[in-house]
Amino acid sequence: MDAVIPTEIGMPTIWTVVRGQSDESTELGKNLDCADEVRENASIWMADQQRAVAHYNRKARPRVFKIGTLVPRKVFENIVERGVGKFQANWKGPYIITKAGES
Repeated sequence: MDAVIPTEIGMPTIWTVVRGQSDESTELGKNLDCADEVRENASIWMADQQRAVAHYNRKARPRVFKIGTLVPRKVFENIVERGVGKFQANWKGPYIITKAGES
């Protein structure tokens, strides 16, 4: 199997000659200068996300199901009957709880 060298590497073109090594090193320097700013923005975003999660968890109420309770089940798109359209029920059931998870 023979290796083929791309044209830009094998023969100098106007693009590779004009662009030179100095431009690439300055671009790398700019990227390194921006790395701290990107890292800081990411940490700010993560702090905002953690604050939103904490707010949600404060407001959310855990649901405890007891064995024998009747509950409806949400119908998701992957279990929708074909051809029924928008008039299909959003809930199926009632179902009886036979085993409850630990919480």
